Amino acid sequence: MAALAVVACGKNDQPNNNNNNNNNNNNGEEEETSIIVIDGQFSDWDDADVVSSILPDEAEKVSVLVLKAVADEKNIYVYFEQELEEGQAASPFDLFLDTDGNAEKGASCYLWPEGCGWEYLVESEDGFLANATTVQDMSDMKLYHFIGPDGADGWDDPDETDDVDAPYQECLEEFSGFASSAGVVVSGVAKVEVAISREIFGNNLAKTIGLGLLLYEGDSWKDNGVLPQDGDGMLMVKLP
Repeated sequence: MAALAVVACGKNDQPNNNNNNNNNNNNGEEEETSIIVIDGQFSDWDDADVVSSILPDEAEKVSVLVLKAVADEKNIYVYFEQELEEGQAASPFDLFLDTDGNAEKGASCYLWPEGCGWEYLVESEDGFLANATTVQDMSDMKLYHFIGPDGADGWDDPDETDDVDAPYQECLEEFSGFASSAGVVVSGVAKVEVAISREIFGNNLAKTIGLGLLLYEGDSWKDNGVLPQDGDGMLMVKLP
């Protein structure tokens, strides 16, 4: 992980696709269908009650055009659009989550100077682009858990630093297939949707959680896209 972590954990197994069909359980009762289907088709986002953030007019980091999020009983869903640089063939992905509803606890970040406290980070080092025209499934996504101290800015591995004041992280490798994604590239704009299983957080989710998205330009790890920004803090998502 560039800039955010010194050590990366081993690769997750390829995520399982969401079960988006109406299946029957052992009691013959119909199981709930996901509110969003991760299939690279985005019309269901128009029908869902989403929260969103759009790129401000005078933003400094301009590649991410829109960020949307919504949740159901099973998953937290994220949709974004990124305007690609000419010839850009990769885009690493970072999604920060404030899961306890307390902005004073968790990690800080210079990109969100006020009102954030991240407990978790979902990252794909390979990113969502296989090349300039194809979106891949981000099957290398890993989940990082921040373990203190509160307010620190960064995600150093506790086994790799002697600095007692360093921000710490741990990689939760035991969750295989906790997320799935799909997307397309149209006229130089990547459109991507991601589903993250709520099961990985156990019962530690507040009724409203915060999200922040950070994207990078290829292997340089230049952070060229972030939402929300311009002092907007986190994107707040209500959980059913």
